[in-house]
Order: sequence, then structure tokens, then C-alpha cells
Amino acid sequence: MRVKWYSKAAEQGDPFAQQSVASMFMYGEGVKPDKVSAYMWFSLSKANGGPNDPLLGALVPLMTAQEIAEAKRRANKWRPKGIIPEPPQEQEMSRKK
Repeated sequence: MRVKWYSKAAEQGDPFAQQSVASMFMYGEGVKPDKVSAYMWFSLSKANGGPNDPLLGALVPLMTAQEIAEAKRRANKWRPKGIIPEPPQEQEMSRKK
């Protein structure tokens, strides 16, 4: 249950939830251990203003260059879920007419 709620918050961009999810992937707490996913979530947490986590530094020596590259690729591709984008201004202007 813990994984479910932290994952939902992490997917919406909460840096502290992202850090928790990263730790869960690193240690296999409620999920299958996954270094690539752990690195990705630690990186996103840091990028979103979360605290610097020493676990990311401990994770790097355990990973191959390919795993790190994949984690970075996933982090760069990641976008928050559940956020409703604002409509473009053109549509907004046409509604006012």
C-alpha cells in the first residue's frame, strides 16, 4: 500500500515522494529491486528540489555505464502525470468573443 501512494505522489512531481520511491527500488521494498528506476527517481527528486540523497552516490558504483545512461534517458523523458495543462491562449481568446 505504501508503494502505491508514494508512487502516485512521485508521478505528480513530489520530490520527497520521488526520493521514497527511489529508496524502495534501491532496496526492493514492496517492489522488485531496480537500480535504473532508483537512479531515475533519485535524479528527479534532486531536480525537483528534493534533498541531496547520499544513496544516489552509493548507487552509482553498483551500476554499469549503460544502466546509468538508461536511467538518465528515462529521467529526461519523464513528465508529471495528473496535471491538467492550461488551454492555449488562442482557444481562450476565441471563447471570450
